[in-house]
This record gives sequence, structure tokens and C-alpha cells, in this order.
Amino acid sequence: MLFYIIGKKSYDQTILEADEERLARYELEKVKAELLEANSQAVQMAEVSERYRIARDLHDHLGHDLTGAVLGLQTFRRLEKGREKEAILDQVQERIERSTTTLRETVHDLTPVARLGAEQLAFIANNYLGNEVEVEFNQSGNMNVVPVQIWSLLEPCMKEVLTNIARHSNATKVIIHLDVTEMIVRLSVRDNGFVLDKEDHGTGLRHLKARARAAGGSISVNVADGYLVVCVFPIHEGRGELNEDRHC
Repeated sequence: MLFYIIGKKSYDQTILEADEERLARYELEKVKAELLEANSQAVQMAEVSERYRIARDLHDHLGHDLTGAVLGLQTFRRLEKGREKEAILDQVQERIERSTTTLRETVHDLTPVARLGAEQLAFIANNYLGNEVEVEFNQSGNMNVVPVQIWSLLEPCMKEVLTNIARHSNATKVIIHLDVTEMIVRLSVRDNGFVLDKEDHGTGLRHLKARARAAGGSISVNVADGYLVVCVFPIHEGRGELNEDRHC
């Protein structure tokens, strides 16, 4: 009888380990698929980001220069009274004004309709939970230094955290901080509630943690005082993996 009990426990343990191994393989394959999708999204975001940069540079530099040239010619026109110079100035002014119009139309066509980076995160923060929960979104630092692939990770993190708050918390306020330094970008989301549903609702975050580790970052969760999730990613490659806060 003793050998039967020992044998049954060994068999049950073997089945359990096999199930855990299958689950681990399934989650690994899912993470791989998500990484491929994230890479595709990063390429698309890079293209949109480049269009945005071109539109901004044209507007900030060339547009202002051409407008200044038009104003300068108008002043010059008032000072010089010769007819030939008047005719030449008419032609130059017409061409520059036409170039300014073309530039303005080009900038309008190049400016992307999609929100990018911190702007997109702010939009998600202010619209994801509806009017029932007060959301405070704060940002600091130079958002332009954050690589495109990091934005493609921060966005699903933001959505996952807000989804968990909506489904599993009785929070009435959420405070979000997006901070960028020379070394890292840090996104923290904290609410003032507590978990209502005790069932396991961390599957999405587990997948995101794996994606974060693959990018050299980390995601930590703390439910001791409200619901706090902190996402940290290195801005520059080669900084090494950031250690996740294990007590969270």
C-alpha cells in the first residue's frame, strides 16, 4: 500500500510537471508571436515618426525662411522705385509666395494623423476608463530621445494596466507618470483602490514582462497599497537588463 501511494504521488507529480512544461512552451510561443508583431508595429511607427520629423523640420526652418524672404522683398519694394526692379520684384515675390503655398500644402500632407509617443499614451490615459475614474497624466523629460520600439511596448503596458483596473479594482482615481531621463524611460500607473476579483488576472502582464525582459527592461507590480505597475526601459542599447523589483 505504501509503494502504491508513493507511486501515485510520483505519477501525479510527473503529470503536473508535464502540464507546466506544456504551459511554459505555449506561453513562450505566444511571446515570440507578440515580439514579431511588436517588431512590425515598430517599423510602422518608425515610418510615421520620420514623416512627422520631416513635416516639423520643413515647417520650423524652410517655412519661416520663405516667409521672412517675402516680408523682406515687400520692404525692399517700398524702398526701390525703378520700374525694372519693380517688375523683377513682382516675379520674385510671386515665385516665393507660390513656393510658400506649396510648402504649406506639403507640410499638411506629410503631417501624420496618428498620435505618437507620449501623445498617444496621454490619449489612452484620458479616454480608456471613461468618466467613472479620474485620471491624472504627468510627463517629464525629453520624449524625443525615446526609441520607437520602446513606445510600441509602453502602449500595450498602459492598456493592460488600465484594463486590469477597470475589471478588477474599485479605484476612483489613477495617477500616471511618464518620466524620461538620459538613461531610462519610466512609466508608472497607480490607483487608489484594491483588487475586487481574486482570480488570476495577471496573464497579460506576464506576457508583457517577458517582452520587457527581451528589450532589456522590466515591469514590476505592487498591490500592497492600491495597484501600482512600473515599467522601466533603457533608452540606449547596451545598457544591460534592468533588474525587476522582486518584492513587488
